[in-house]
Amino acid sequence: MDLPGIFSVLKFGSIGKINSGGDLITVEGYIRLGLGIVVLVMIIIILYRFNSGKSNWRQSSLEIMKKRYEKGEITKEEYEKARKKQGK
Repeated sequence: MDLPGIFSVLKFGSIGKINSGGDLITVEGYIRLGLGIVVLVMIIIILYRFNSGKSNWRQSSLEIMKKRYEKGEITKEEYEKARKKQGK
C-alpha cells in the first residue's frame, strides 16, 4: 500500500533512497542543510569578530596616542594628525 504525499516519508526504508521524488527530504538533504547552517554560522562569527576587532583597535590606538600626548612624548600637532587619521 503506497501512502500519498507527506506520508511517503514515513515508509520504512524510503528515506535516503533514490525514488520518484515522493520523499520530502532525504538523508543527503539533511546533511546538506546541516552543513549549510554550520557554514552560515561560521561566516557570521568570522564577520562579527572581524568588525568588532577593528573598532576596538582604532579606539585603543587613539587612547594610546592621547596618553602619549599627556605624558609629553608627542606634540599637539602629532596628536591632532593621528586623531584626524583615525577619523575622530
